[in-house]
Amino acid sequence: MRTKNRGQTEVIGVILLLGISTMVIGGSIVVATGSANDFSLAAQSENGENSISHVEAEMSAVAIGDSRNRMVSLSQTSNGRYLVQPDSGQVSVTYTETGTEEWNVTRPLGAIVYNSSDRDIAYQGGGVWSKEGEYTSIVSQPEFDYTQQTLTFPIIQVRKTGDDTVSYEDAEKPTTLESDALDYPLENGTVEIKVRSIYYEGWYEYFQTQTDTEANIYHHNNTATATLIVPDTIVLSNVVSLESEYDPSGNGNGNDPVVPEDELEENVPHASADPIITSERSAAEASNTNDAHSCVSESGISGSCELTAGTYYIDSDVDLSDDLTLDVSAGNITIATTGDFNINSHGVSVEGDAQNVVSYYIADDLQLQGNAEVTHPTGGSEIQNEFFVGDQFTDDASGSGNILIEGIIYAPESDTETGGNIDLQGALIANSLSVNGQSGQIRRGNVPLNYELDVTGVSDKIRFMHVTTNRVNASVENSKLYIESYSG
Repeated sequence: MRTKNRGQTEVIGVILLLGISTMVIGGSIVVATGSANDFSLAAQSENGENSISHVEAEMSAVAIGDSRNRMVSLSQTSNGRYLVQPDSGQVSVTYTETGTEEWNVTRPLGAIVYNSSDRDIAYQGGGVWSKEGEYTSIVSQPEFDYTQQTLTFPIIQVRKTGDDTVSYEDAEKPTTLESDALDYPLENGTVEIKVRSIYYEGWYEYFQTQTDTEANIYHHNNTATATLIVPDTIVLSNVVSLESEYDPSGNGNGNDPVVPEDELEENVPHASADPIITSERSAAEASNTNDAHSCVSESGISGSCELTAGTYYIDSDVDLSDDLTLDVSAGNITIATTGDFNINSHGVSVEGDAQNVVSYYIADDLQLQGNAEVTHPTGGSEIQNEFFVGDQFTDDASGSGNILIEGIIYAPESDTETGGNIDLQGALIANSLSVNGQSGQIRRGNVPLNYELDVTGVSDKIRFMHVTTNRVNASVENSKLYIESYSG
């Protein structure tokens, strides 16, 4: 009996073992099949993304390059399809001055999409976007650039070849310059870019992280907006930065150039200093330390004067009659004027802690004549003198003195002329610079390479725009995308 029971147990055990093995093998087959399917879908999505990225380059060549047509071979997939969607998305660019809309252009964008079960990869507006479920992210940047107060925005419209269902205003030619109706430079107002698209979250990500704009997102209507702003800092990558041009014609006596060629940049717009000067002047008028020193008052600075850490407000010109010492041992110094700051032939010396600075907010001109000097302490740096000038920075154009100024001069409205033997150690931001006959030099000194000057509060107005509408026809046939410049 016992032997028979053991035999039955062994048979049952074998059956159970075979059953468990079958279950494991079957499960493995299911898992392996699922993994293979997942791998296949991922590979197809990647192929679709690569195709759309290739589309981006070819579209740019036709839309903003000099090519009339291009053809792109698209990766064939069983899981997805390629679509031309001319009614996908819309962009508006609006210029508003003192609360009144002065100019607007609104255009459809269109898109070329790889549509699959797990996500969409889309070309729109010169960029590539990825949409998975309800979330969209940026794959590559659109054709949009806002730097140094200049907006460059070619609006690329994707039109389906032979499709007349989408309205295209002013569509007589492939490219239309939209922004030529405005007078430049723009002195007031703001510009808003509004994109309504199913890829709006990707546009918002781009505006927020990659541009000097104030970005907002509105989920209820699939919209992202960007309002153009000026950065809070500018990088002093060059000793002299000019919005206009440098005239070295009077660079005298065959000496070294006044400005080293590799330290000069021209045709770079800079924001007006007036707003920050006005703001700092108002703050200084409301609260200052004029009473701490008898040589300073709202009427000016008199005699040989020494000022310590604090804020000083002068409701007139500063016209120095003697040397001025600025002791920053206990902290920073701020000097704000409603008129000129005229050093004449005297000296301004910063003394004390090399970590502290003097900030000058000058509503009108910064003037130096004769043998004027602005210096900083031993072991300090030119960045300890920061001049924000509302009008002109200049010495006497006919003078023959030896002027030394160590500091950073932010005077974007100034047409500076150097007539004496000027030695500027630091940096100059101006409208233009001309050298009239005498020798001189403008050098970096101890200003660190790529030093960032804090200009928080300067004008936040855009000055130039180059907005175009660039129309492109597109069609998909037999896994090929055909692109051609719009021909009406």
